Amino acid sequence: MTTHNYEEDEDGYNLNFEFCCCYVEDIDLKLGEDGKIPDSWILLDNQSTINVFKNKSLLTNIQKFSTEMKIHCNAGTSTTIMVGDLSGYGTVWYHRLGIKNILSLAKVKREYKLGFDSGARIVFGSGKERQEW
Repeated sequence: MTTHNYEEDEDGYNLNFEFCCCYVEDIDLKLGEDGKIPDSWILLDNQSTINVFKNKSLLTNIQKFSTEMKIHCNAGTSTTIMVGDLSGYGTVWYHRLGIKNILSLAKVKREYKLGFDSGARIVFGSGKERQEW
């Protein structure tokens, strides 16, 4: 697994990783032409207990890990022994047959202070920007 080298705030939260929040008047994020979520998207999942990625182009340093991860989902159970590094975040599991690129909200909030604004627009923020909420 990767050793994290990052700047922390006074509460010990990582300041180097930020979620990209896109908001432009009258423009919505669109699904692909096939009606599916594009493989380039990273989902922040409040039901997931692990970070697991399908798209290897989002990762570096993909390698075998010393133990396996059993992934349980609605479709059953799958296993992977591969991990990779997500730039600005750290090590995540890699499963080439996975459903999507998923970050576990529970795991992310252990490292990053998150804020959520459910007003007229939905925005997540992290890191240095949180003082502005």
